[in-house]
Amino acid sequence: PVFGQVVLALKTTNAFSLYYFANAGPGGLASVDFSTAGVSLNAQGGLQALSHASLYSAVPEPSTVILLGTGLLGLFGVEYRRRKKA
Repeated sequence: PVFGQVVLALKTTNAFSLYYFANAGPGGLASVDFSTAGVSLNAQGGLQALSHASLYSAVPEPSTVILLGTGLLGLFGVEYRRRKKA
């Protein structure tokens, strides 16, 4: 299951659609019913076959968190030294 904000991307031949779920709820998002009807139709007016499905979640990578943390520590260190000299 996926928790929090989730984006489901569906792609057919050369068209795609995005579905945004604001809150996957306490149990998480375990399954989604979808159709390619809103994505694209073929030359005969029928639904295109699904080419790709991607699920995006708002979970930062560990390296991003480490980079943010070291930047904040650096800012606090500079401010501490500046106040210590004054």
